[in-house]
Amino acid sequence: MAGLIAVPLKRADSVAFAEKVAPFLARQYGQDPANFSAAVLELTQLRERTIVKTSDVHEYNLKALMRYYGQFLSFMKRFPLLTDESSKSSETIEIKFTWHEAFETPGLFAKKSVSSKNARVEQAGVLFNLAATNSQIAAAQNLGNDDGRKQAVQCLQNAATLFKMLKASLAAWFPTPLSTDFTPALVGGLAELMVAQAQEVIWIKCTAENRAPEVISMIAIQAADYYATAQATLTGRPELDKGWLPRIMARRALLTTDALLRGAEADLAKDNHGAAITRLREADNMARQIARAGEPAVQQLQQTITKVLSRAEKENSTIYLKPVPDLSSLDPLPRKALASLDKPAIDFSSPDILGTDLFASLTPLSVAGSVSTFRQRREAVVKELVDKLRQSTEAAVHALRAMNLPGALEAGSSEAVPKSLLDKAQAVRAAGGLDAVAGKLQSNRKLAEGCDELLRTAEAMLDDEEREYKALVQKFGDRWKQKPSETLTDKTRAEAAKYRDILGKSAASDDQVRERLQQHRDGIQTLAGTPAQIAALLPQATASTADTPEVAALRALLDEMDRLRLERDGREQEIKDQEKLDITQALIDNLNTGVAETTVVETWLAPFGTLRDAVSDVTARSTAALDKVKALFEDFSRSRTTSTSPREKMLNDLYAAHDGFLELQGNVTEGEKFYGNLSTLLTKFSTKCTDYCSTRSTEREQMLSELSRTIISTPVEQYHTHPELAGYAGLKQEAQGGAYPLPKGYVSPDPPAPAHPASPPVPTPAPTSAPVAPQSYHPTPAAYAVPTPQSAPYQAPSQPPSQYGQPSSYAPAAPSQGSYGQPQPPYGQPQQPAYSQPQQPSYSQPQQPSYGQPQQPSYGQA
Repeated sequence: MAGLIAVPLKRADSVAFAEKVAPFLARQYGQDPANFSAAVLELTQLRERTIVKTSDVHEYNLKALMRYYGQFLSFMKRFPLLTDESSKSSETIEIKFTWHEAFETPGLFAKKSVSSKNARVEQAGVLFNLAATNSQIAAAQNLGNDDGRKQAVQCLQNAATLFKMLKASLAAWFPTPLSTDFTPALVGGLAELMVAQAQEVIWIKCTAENRAPEVISMIAIQAADYYATAQATLTGRPELDKGWLPRIMARRALLTTDALLRGAEADLAKDNHGAAITRLREADNMARQIARAGEPAVQQLQQTITKVLSRAEKENSTIYLKPVPDLSSLDPLPRKALASLDKPAIDFSSPDILGTDLFASLTPLSVAGSVSTFRQRREAVVKELVDKLRQSTEAAVHALRAMNLPGALEAGSSEAVPKSLLDKAQAVRAAGGLDAVAGKLQSNRKLAEGCDELLRTAEAMLDDEEREYKALVQKFGDRWKQKPSETLTDKTRAEAAKYRDILGKSAASDDQVRERLQQHRDGIQTLAGTPAQIAALLPQATASTADTPEVAALRALLDEMDRLRLERDGREQEIKDQEKLDITQALIDNLNTGVAETTVVETWLAPFGTLRDAVSDVTARSTAALDKVKALFEDFSRSRTTSTSPREKMLNDLYAAHDGFLELQGNVTEGEKFYGNLSTLLTKFSTKCTDYCSTRSTEREQMLSELSRTIISTPVEQYHTHPELAGYAGLKQEAQGGAYPLPKGYVSPDPPAPAHPASPPVPTPAPTSAPVAPQSYHPTPAAYAVPTPQSAPYQAPSQPPSQYGQPSSYAPAAPSQGSYGQPQPPYGQPQQPAYSQPQQPSYSQPQQPSYGQPQQPSYGQA
């Protein structure tokens, strides 16, 4: 029997990705194209090697082609390639893809290739070649050994799955077929052919392993059904090889014949000779027809059928005497599909296929907006829930402090130091005591000074650049064509003012934290001592508190209040942990799936619904417990016969110091995170200002050089009338007097004064000074070196087009949506507690940073 049918490959012309990608990287992402030149080159070479210059088909070629397709899909997510003429816009990248047909189409004017700027053509072509390559690898296998059969089945199944994917895609991408091999009907027929061949190879494997006749029959008849479906779909396709349909028909008949033989053998094993003879007679008839068609593989099968039929008829006539039914009265042979078109689609984003994503560091522009929306909504929910928990804690602390609890209960304790106070003292010592909080507060002050230095350096650069611009305008007047600095930097200065405001409010918050630390300093210092030291400072009890039922109930409720506080703190941390979630990759993976991005965002926000219910539950239980404490405290107060003692007052102060320590500990930790994120943003801002000033300085040098050449090349007779030099005479006169320094290399166009016998010649005065040299900018002070983020793009201030061009060594980044406002840089998300993290400034209405308005101490004052 002839070998497996292999689908020919399509061929494509070369494509230059770099010339289209480089401008987009600079314009939309604010990235230096050189940073991605290696990735674009690798993508181009991968395509050239796997598609354009096709070589012998091997498994490593298939892996390379699969990798290219995965990388191309990643590329499409980050660069808006044209996928539909109706979606064409100014930001669409148009790359021309040319693919040649895989099959020879008869006809004088038959179309041989497809050229389009639609990137779907590239996707369709690569999917076709992936399926075709799998079919060719399968056809090259040796079906005489088990390894070859396994490899063939896997490749044919993959080919069927890929052709099925392509069929569905073609129907959606191209309502009108682009070419004969890009029609859903043809591709669907190829998928059916591949799955039929896969099922046939499984039949070959089962036959070689001498499986049970019933099993072989089920597999064979299923393969025949697959071939029948493929035959019906591919009939009437003139572009296919003329030998394909006869081979498909022969295999269908051969497999049906073998299925009848194996089914008959299974019937004979069950002593059902009548049904067996019927199937064998039909099999013998079909084998004779196949033999007449010239199929050599049927000869051995025909001999086997004749032998088994003769034996079955003889046994039935002499022993079993079973009636021989008509074929139509028999039940159909059972089927078993081990190859199928329902296999899951291939995931080309899998690391096993994709390898390292060449463009992983780029967040797709379409994703940036959804990421920003998710972060804003997440931060709003986090702030809402955290505030609700803290308000519940503050209400409980203030209420207990107003009732002098638990000091009023513990003042009459027989213990030198109440156990509850010893537990709180141990917690303070374990956390480092006063030194830990004071040390972190001092560290935060240094971080704040570093942030201030970064901002002041950036502002100084902008001021220096503007002064240089104004000096040149004053010097050259209307002839200085550079765009005004104040026009270019208005938004950047608004950013600086916003950062300055954030720093001012954060400094005020730091002052309040220092005041609270001073307020509780003595109490925290006492709690950090040993139990013996605390006992020595604590006044002795003057009267004991009777252990009445009210007192016992009150103690139990206070213990419950402590447990609820721990539960609230745990919920708060759980909510803060949600800020670490990054939805970016999920949105990238969702691209081109048809699922709305809002659906993905809502899915990721769903856990907050559960957290909101949990917060409502714990705050409600806290409120109920506090109400019970208030009611019991009234009974307790009426039973007291003494006023507040010194012991009770000191106990209350120490309990308040513990609460204040916990609050301060949270404040300084959040402040540390705040300043860390702010320094990252200010480093990027300073880098942006550096690039802007460098670009302006280079442009000034070029403009000065051009102006000098214009002056030198102007003839004497046109000197005062040249449009570029109109009014220059007065400027030159002042410059010769020292008021205006002339450009370096300037030569006066006026002829020297003639010699006079009474006086020596007067030479033309030389320029009094050189042009203003551009200053060197150093944004990061040596005393506070914050590493510059390498992966997050930034948005440079808009730069006017210049006739003088830009230097080859520097390509300023163009403004891009979200490049410096969204998405957020990948340095971790700011937390939202008392030190609310700085929002990335945009050029719209500034957000009010909550860090500027610090909360009142969570546990109040005594």
